[in-house]
Amino acid sequence: IRGQDKGLVSDTGAVKVRAVDLAIHLPEHVDLLKLDVEGAEYAIIRRLTETGNIARVRNLVAEFHIKRGDMDDCLTALRQLRAADMQVTFRAEHGSWLGDADQTSPFDIVDRKQVLAEVYAWR
Repeated sequence: IRGQDKGLVSDTGAVKVRAVDLAIHLPEHVDLLKLDVEGAEYAIIRRLTETGNIARVRNLVAEFHIKRGDMDDCLTALRQLRAADMQVTFRAEHGSWLGDADQTSPFDIVDRKQVLAEVYAWR
């Protein structure tokens, strides 16, 4: 169903799953870290940069779900990757499957669509 994301990570979800701290379990050297974690990407990047363990990662590819309320989280994550001496670029598209935003944009191309971005970072 449009706008329903059954893979969403949430503290209030109906199913409880055990989570591990990636920053603690990350190997000493990671050639490629791929994050497709349905909304938990910002918390993971924040934790990796806070612990300094992002330095173990040579290349990172992450799927960012950028809903209107997440823009500050997105910008913070990009700044954190840059502060960790990583080059960063991204490719974005409207993801109608993410559901409609609460507000309509004044730009016809955006309207009420949310954005899904593939973020690439490397050193």
